[in-house]
Amino acid sequence: MAAASRSRGTEIEVTRDAVIIDGKAYRRRDFGGFNINKTFQPANTRGTFAELGFTYGMQSFGFGGALLEEQAQEVASALNTHLRLAAREGDEQQPSAEQLRSSRPSDF
Repeated sequence: MAAASRSRGTEIEVTRDAVIIDGKAYRRRDFGGFNINKTFQPANTRGTFAELGFTYGMQSFGFGGALLEEQAQEVASALNTHLRLAAREGDEQQPSAEQLRSSRPSDF
């Protein structure tokens, strides 16, 4: 008897210059954000289901499987928060006061 196969899910990685979804890199400067791509209500079920999506340039794309609409909204919101907080290319950090003191002790 064969073992049941299991989907591994969608892999998302955010770097300084790209958003990588299942191995495909999208430039961050052109990446709009995550959203609900489409909603639907299958026959003989309660509740509305949704597919996650994202915008890139002027286009929208779907990814992942079906989630309850409320869950999909939470996931999209969490992904957008992570995207917004992740460092971007060119976001070099200013050194802290302690780092300045230790690197140039004669100036203080």
